[in-house]
Amino acid sequence: MHPTIKLINAAALFTLSFATQSAPIYNVSSGQLVGISNLEVGGSLYNVVIGDGSYTGIFGTTSDFADSTSAENAANAIVAALRSASALPAGINSDPALVNGCNGSGGECDIFIPFGVPYSRFDGISIDLWDSYLYLGHVGVGWETQTTAILTDLSTSSGSFSGYFTYAKFNLVTPIPEPSSIILFATGLLGLWSRKFKSKIIASR
Repeated sequence: MHPTIKLINAAALFTLSFATQSAPIYNVSSGQLVGISNLEVGGSLYNVVIGDGSYTGIFGTTSDFADSTSAENAANAIVAALRSASALPAGINSDPALVNGCNGSGGECDIFIPFGVPYSRFDGISIDLWDSYLYLGHVGVGWETQTTAILTDLSTSSGSFSGYFTYAKFNLVTPIPEPSSIILFATGLLGLWSRKFKSKIIASR
């Protein structure tokens, strides 16, 4: 294959890899959604794990997002991803029991996304969070978001919260390169090839 074609193919594959990198991947186990990989939030990619447990057991004494805006963006990213998930798992937009940690009781599944740091409240230590929730009822069906606060010792796997509350743990993967960066990289490759090509012409004279 001609070196020029090889170079173009390499640049195309490089660009394509970043173009497809941001497509969410739905992780399913035993028919339930247990996470979403490659979820874009604010220009960065996250692997999200969805599941039950105690707040401190999952997040310790902090959270994945420092402020309300970042957590709200994360909640909206989950909502957008789940609204577009038509096959993995089937029916994700109408059945709360298809989300890990939820069993469909009460016709709702709430996915907690904490932000900030725990703070003292009269009834205990609390933390604010954004909540991606699937509601089923007389008002309709669909994923929405809201903000609230919970006690940090809340366990979604026991007591009155079991069955319709769960957590989302966001693990940072890598920032998503801007399109301009990809173009600059491809241009640089072409520039290097051009210099090499010119050097060969000069050497052959």
